[in-house]
Amino acid sequence: MPNYPTSRDDDSSLYVAVNNKRTQLTSDITDSDLVIPVITTSGFPTSGFITILSNPDDITQAEAIEYNSITPTTFSATQRGAGDTPALSHDSGDNVDLTIVAAHHNELKDAIIALQDVVGVSGSENFPRFDAAGNIIVPGNVTALSGTFSDSLTISGIPVSIGGSGGSNIDDINGISSGSVVIEGAGDVNTTTVGNTITVSGSQEFPSRGNLTFTTSNVPSKGGSQEINQSFNNRSLVTKFKVVPNSSNVISTVEVFKRDTFSADVLEYKATTSGIYIDNVVWYHEDLDQTSELHLKITNNSLVDSTFNVELLSEVFG
Repeated sequence: MPNYPTSRDDDSSLYVAVNNKRTQLTSDITDSDLVIPVITTSGFPTSGFITILSNPDDITQAEAIEYNSITPTTFSATQRGAGDTPALSHDSGDNVDLTIVAAHHNELKDAIIALQDVVGVSGSENFPRFDAAGNIIVPGNVTALSGTFSDSLTISGIPVSIGGSGGSNIDDINGISSGSVVIEGAGDVNTTTVGNTITVSGSQEFPSRGNLTFTTSNVPSKGGSQEINQSFNNRSLVTKFKVVPNSSNVISTVEVFKRDTFSADVLEYKATTSGIYIDNVVWYHEDLDQTSELHLKITNNSLVDSTFNVELLSEVFG
């Protein structure tokens, strides 16, 4: 019987086949003897099946015998009349042949089917596949996963969609004193674009803090701009921005607007320099059901294109 999938198979469970192996009985045996004496067992597998045909003219007189060990001149049988063959008496000098019985095929069949059940089929594999570089390929969705990370967790590559219904939300990230969550892009796509929104939601009895560092996409020279939005529905929000261009000799303008459901843009801060730090942008409203937005607009007033590093620190109060 195959061992898989409970344990791994070996030669004894799936048997070994050898071509043209024959020996002869050295004494008579009855239909119940379990020690089969032969001239030699050299070349025979240590376990398997042998067939003794006492009457070459009558195939019904062929007996299959299962054995599980050998000595140089004996087979130790575990079953006489194996595979629904008759258990018979045999004479000294009868041929003893290594044989393949139906059980060989059927047990190999069972082992292969068990393996396919565990592995799956092409396109519906039960295990992640690996590319030549050792990276895991996940063809479908990763769902219903949870766990504890003892060190930093890094998610690399764009696009990455996290959240329900195929959205791009990252829900319920709870920070602890050790470890961190880092989300980063790679290569030319390590950017944010106009319309990206950082949303801080929920109501807390104590302040919560959030840090975000990213690089914008290229902001063209001579007045090109990019806007980063931060929305929240808490009573108050304190945000600090630090904006630094990645090209030299870049003069930029950073403007911070506040907007909510009931008001148009309100300009809070405007600064022009090569590196800008805006501290303590405070927004407060009474209605927790009201969503407010804080807009950071970066305008490149220089003669060279540039990307910008943005560091954002938020403190949300319930």
